[in-house]
Amino acid sequence: MPGTTIYAQGSLQTPTFSAVLDALHVNADGSLTQIGTPFSFPSPFGDGDGPIAVDPKGRWVFAMVAGNGAEIIQPVLRNADGSLGAAAATAVNISDQKCNSNIVATNIAIDPQGKNLFVSCNPSGTSTFEGIQVYGINQTTGGLSRINSFATQHLFEALSSDRQGWRVF
Repeated sequence: MPGTTIYAQGSLQTPTFSAVLDALHVNADGSLTQIGTPFSFPSPFGDGDGPIAVDPKGRWVFAMVAGNGAEIIQPVLRNADGSLGAAAATAVNISDQKCNSNIVATNIAIDPQGKNLFVSCNPSGTSTFEGIQVYGINQTTGGLSRINSFATQHLFEALSSDRQGWRVF
């Protein structure tokens, strides 16, 4: 849709691969224009192909990246023009919480009020949890703190929340 901003992840090969998150403005003709400078994730996170979720109030962009056998969710400041700022808060290492995500499928969602972020977890390697983990979003900093886990017997390919944030699908 013209006039909107989209966010895309990728990897840059400098001496080594480095994951980046980029803000792009959609022009009236459908072409894209880069807004600001891409956000670079800290080393060793070089796999920039993970899911992205934008805070419904437009304050932060949450991106999942992988590297060295770990996966993190990094909150990034979103500026008023849609460009990206610095890291909003410390990244959450979901691997430390026995969660492994199918990083190629959309598997993070934010409720419409911007209070909770949901992550689907699949057991793989040393990660043993299968289900959904719920993180509270600090309304001042964008920081994430795990508040609950729901074990299931299903692997998830996608997550979504209803408009009130009462149900996760």
